[in-house]
Parts: sequence; C-alpha cells; structure tokens
Amino acid sequence: MKIGVITSSFRLETRRALETAREIGADGVQL
Repeated sequence: MKIGVITSSFRLETRRALETAREIGADGVQL
C-alpha cells in the first residue's frame, strides 16, 4: 500500500467531515 495515497484520502475525508460538521453546527445555531 502507498502511504501517500492513504494520507491524501484521509485528509480528503477529514476535510469533508469538518465541512459537514460545520454545516450541522450552523443549522443548530439557527434553530
């Protein structure tokens, strides 16, 4: 396995998760 590929994929998933959490947090504040 290539560590570089795993790292880049992990970073992509992490960024996506953070964006989703931020959107959920914004909705929570609006409610």
